[in-house]
Amino acid sequence: MKKLVLPLLAAAALAAPTVARAQATAVVQPLAGTRLDVSANGEVTRVPDIAVISTGVVTRAASATDAIQQNAARMERVRAALRKAGIEDKDIQTSSISLNPDYVYVERQPPKLTGFGLCLGLQNDTDNNVISMIWCYGGKLVEADNKTVALHSKGTIAAVQLIADMYSKHKIIPKGAIAWDNTGNNKAYQSRQVIFVLNPTSIYAHLAESDKELYNVTGLLPLPAGPAGAIEELTTAEWLLFNKNPYPEVAKGLAEYWMAPENLRVMIEEGDGRWGPPFKNMYDSKFWKRPVFQHWRGMLERGRQFPAPGVMNPAAGEVLATYVIGRMMHRVLVESWNVEKAVVEAHKKAQDIYSRYQGA
Repeated sequence: MKKLVLPLLAAAALAAPTVARAQATAVVQPLAGTRLDVSANGEVTRVPDIAVISTGVVTRAASATDAIQQNAARMERVRAALRKAGIEDKDIQTSSISLNPDYVYVERQPPKLTGFGLCLGLQNDTDNNVISMIWCYGGKLVEADNKTVALHSKGTIAAVQLIADMYSKHKIIPKGAIAWDNTGNNKAYQSRQVIFVLNPTSIYAHLAESDKELYNVTGLLPLPAGPAGAIEELTTAEWLLFNKNPYPEVAKGLAEYWMAPENLRVMIEEGDGRWGPPFKNMYDSKFWKRPVFQHWRGMLERGRQFPAPGVMNPAAGEVLATYVIGRMMHRVLVESWNVEKAVVEAHKKAQDIYSRYQGA
């Protein structure tokens, strides 16, 4: 028997009659010749014009869906009470939501194993994980012109429907995945509660020290293929040299040192697969010929960045930072929206973002 705990916090801004105090001390610096030290104290009081108050509700239920629905109803009553007290909707916002199992532990009973540890919380891993599924079904965020948003498509709708079925119908995605942060999939795999996650390299490198048994049976495998094939998302790391850097030559020298193939090879291999080599000849070493990396080179060579076939730019960054795709999934999984309706809304949000940057 287990129950689920779902706390939801909200912040409200309103005037409050508390008194704030500020104190300052001024000292006159000594001059040449006769020294005269002067000190003074002053005190100012005034009434603050704003205060931030946090409140929330906690709900326990037999299932994740029930907990979320009941929690939303209770939170709406809290919001209604705040509005009745004279606080406007624009001053009320949800600050966090979390979903956690409230276990009754049974001794020597193993944790329940679920299949696919797909991130579905409001965080970047969700947008990254879901866009990979969308690519496998022929969808994409934006066209190669970096202007035309293309999220609303048959491919995107099919991918979102598949995820919804995996989550609600087939139950092979953990219910708690909708509240995971960027470590949720890592923890689920390391605790042996899922068998496949879309964040392999950081987990694999960590297991080398934390769990040798699991490390030895973990593989770095391609994403299960869809109608458009198996397409993995890649992220890149860059050296940024700022124009206002007080030591430009030192910064440039450091970047050149680490990007030299002979030095970069050492850093990458000591990271145990945490990063992929940018130079093809780096795959000639014994390290990359290990069986666990047999699919790795192909995954890197066909991999894409988040806005592909477009490129990363401020608009794509804002789509990621505002969790447009994660919120689309929550419309379907939490609020029971029709899949296409949720895709259309996400498409419009992305379109508004890209249009704003084009007009800038």
